[in-house]
Amino acid sequence: MKAQKTIIASLIFACALPYAMAGEFDDTARVVRAVPHMQPMSHPRQECRTVMVPTAQQAHNPAGAIVGGVAGGVVGHQFGKGSGKAVATVAGVVGGALVGDQLANQNNPTVVTERPVQECRTVEVMGSRPAGYEVTYVYRGRSFTTIMPYAPGPTIPVRVNIQPL
Repeated sequence: MKAQKTIIASLIFACALPYAMAGEFDDTARVVRAVPHMQPMSHPRQECRTVMVPTAQQAHNPAGAIVGGVAGGVVGHQFGKGSGKAVATVAGVVGGALVGDQLANQNNPTVVTERPVQECRTVEVMGSRPAGYEVTYVYRGRSFTTIMPYAPGPTIPVRVNIQPL
């Protein structure tokens, strides 16, 4: 009976041996080349500058409007009776102020001044960034190439899978 168990165990071991030897393990490989793959990119940036803009203004003297308003009020007060006298006085003040302002400022020079204005524009700035690395490594005398998302060091970890033929 003991011999029978030994034979059965030996047969099971012999049949399972190729499967027991198959497997995976981790090792390291030597990196011989790592080339970055650059991806073009752009991002907007705002550029601003201050420019001086000429502004034309006519010099204004309020004295003509004041004198014209007083004179118009005096003349308007001479007309009408009762509440009409008040309306005529107000109309004289308004009309006299407009005429006096026009007469006083018709020959005033135009003054040109400059004021700062900020001008901005959006520009696209082109650049590039690494999108990954094409890595060539050697494991047990054979050369392999892969793409990695980061720059490797002098070695990289590899997973070795052994299977019977």
